[in-house]
Amino acid sequence: GTAGPALGGSEGISGISTGGSGYRASGVKSYIVRVESSPTGAMFSVDGRVNASCNRTPCDITLPTGSHRFSFSMDMYFDKDETVDVKSNGQKVSAELVPNFGELTIAPLFEGGMGNLDESEVLIDGKKVQGGSFRLSVGSHKVQITHRCYESMSFDVALKNGSKIRFDQTMQPLLGGLEMEALLDDKPKSMPVYVNGKKMGETPFLETVPVCAKVQ
Repeated sequence: GTAGPALGGSEGISGISTGGSGYRASGVKSYIVRVESSPTGAMFSVDGRVNASCNRTPCDITLPTGSHRFSFSMDMYFDKDETVDVKSNGQKVSAELVPNFGELTIAPLFEGGMGNLDESEVLIDGKKVQGGSFRLSVGSHKVQITHRCYESMSFDVALKNGSKIRFDQTMQPLLGGLEMEALLDDKPKSMPVYVNGKKMGETPFLETVPVCAKVQ
């Protein structure tokens, strides 16, 4: 007779295997973080480490995902630490720094108008400075002002955090003796003497006057 169909068999594809050499990424995802501060220019470190190429605000730094401790420091401001959970690109870390200084404005008056601050030498704690307004660390400071036409003046100033102190005392003219006489045809003659536009007497003249005074 004729053979019938096989019974109990199966059909299809089986026993497939693939190579095991495929690569899978491992490790921790990293993100770019924008680090800022107010005021700008603060030094910062991340997790106690300083990045040589990115250590002042503002700056973009690449960090692995997770929690990181940012430490900010700047002259005349209190240090500040912030802990941030880094989890996306474009994330910002911003620090508002608190001032740790007082302000001193030096604006003395010059009696007689024979000088000004720009012509003066100003020393703060023995260091020569320029300008009329200064941020100084909290505490006591010694200030000295000298001008060739005026008596030197020095003072101590104590500053607290947030202090705004103005020095506007009057500088006193430096004085010297002036002796004058006038001759006409080799004979003494009485002539008026003006000092800074004001009549101070007549020749023969012997008075104490400012060393930088205009004498006529």
